[in-house]
Amino acid sequence: MRSGKALIGILLALNASAQLRVASLNVDKKSGPKFIGSLSRQADLRRADILLLQEVVDSPRFHVAAEAANALGMRFAFAPAFRLRGDMDEGLAILSRYPLESRTVIPLARNRLHFRNRIRIALAVTARTPLGPVRVIDIHLDNRINSDLKLAQLGGIWPEVERSAAPVIVGGDFNTGNFYWASHVVPVPGEQKQREDVLDAMREHGFRTTLGSGPATYHIPGQKLDWIFVRGLEPGASGVTPIRFSDHNSVWMAVAPR
Repeated sequence: MRSGKALIGILLALNASAQLRVASLNVDKKSGPKFIGSLSRQADLRRADILLLQEVVDSPRFHVAAEAANALGMRFAFAPAFRLRGDMDEGLAILSRYPLESRTVIPLARNRLHFRNRIRIALAVTARTPLGPVRVIDIHLDNRINSDLKLAQLGGIWPEVERSAAPVIVGGDFNTGNFYWASHVVPVPGEQKQREDVLDAMREHGFRTTLGSGPATYHIPGQKLDWIFVRGLEPGASGVTPIRFSDHNSVWMAVAPR
């Protein structure tokens, strides 16, 4: 009996010390062997257990999500969002060291931006991790919209979040630039607090992050556009990693059981 209790105690202690490392990167529609090599050699991305990618391109000639997953030794799920040009689609990918199941594509509110209109989606999967099942949602929100439209677009994920009995990770490119957009074309700096508005909305739905104001995630000073949030898990150490092969830097966060 004592040995059984001791074993249970050891297993509980191991589970309590377990962590996942989650990272996210907008890959700026890059493809080809040079890009895949750069991605797979980046130390912080290699350490990720779950990697969320945005602006992932796919065509009959190349399959970036599959190629990146193969180079990193991970599983993957990919969902095209729209036809970018010719035979090339752009979409979202989730890479994972653990089995993935229950793939769901979530349509998000459509915005008419006069030019470069995009169909936005979120991609949700369940990862069977050492912490148990975790629902993972990858998201890419529109740029050139103001807070009311940004929050409406973000709101597309809430039904999926509320359906999940498992802990939830949400990450990606939220495009939280603190601009007011006149007619979706002219940015007026400092006239809106999109970052705080999105953070408030995530907190209202039970999400937390340790990614603060910190370094920029876009290659323009002060632009913190990319985030990782967790619900039902404990957010830990986090950071921003400079990336030279994209126009975004990557973000990462360690998460543990609560």
